[in-house]
Amino acid sequence: MDLGHMPSEAFAAFKGVVIGFAFVLLLIVIACYIFVGYLHYRLFHKANVRHAWLAWVPFANLWPLFATVQLNRWHIVWYFAAPAAGVLAFAGNSGALAFLAVLLVIPLVVVSILVLIRLYRAFGISLWWLLLYLGAFIPGVKWLASPAILVLLAYMAFSRSVVYHSDFLQKPPNANPPPGSD
Repeated sequence: MDLGHMPSEAFAAFKGVVIGFAFVLLLIVIACYIFVGYLHYRLFHKANVRHAWLAWVPFANLWPLFATVQLNRWHIVWYFAAPAAGVLAFAGNSGALAFLAVLLVIPLVVVSILVLIRLYRAFGISLWWLLLYLGAFIPGVKWLASPAILVLLAYMAFSRSVVYHSDFLQKPPNANPPPGSD
């Protein structure tokens, strides 16, 4: 029997399984997108941000997110600069642009961490929960960390005890003033 030749019935069955698997995966991705979009919409609505409906629009959802965390919206540029340089490097086969794309990932990561810190502070969530994001990069743990992040976002979005604090950037009053400051 020729191993390089697959009978047409077996190939058709294999194609059916692959297409079925891809369809189910697509449905899961769409369901996750709708769920996360709704969570973001609820968070933006809690924060009383204008245009909370942008939570449903890819890339445009950064606008109300940055308004929620009170971060200058010019930082949104970092979310486009690194991928754009990567695409240009790939299209032009340029090593210099590839190096630039790698360098542009650094401010993107810094801004993303800053957004998460401010988001958690704005809703009164402990910053220890940020450790979940580290778990998302550990191979055996990421299957637990990613759903845990979604559960935390759902808690933030639906819990009545979690409220938005628009003054989260203000320093809390010093409970213990230095001696002699009376």
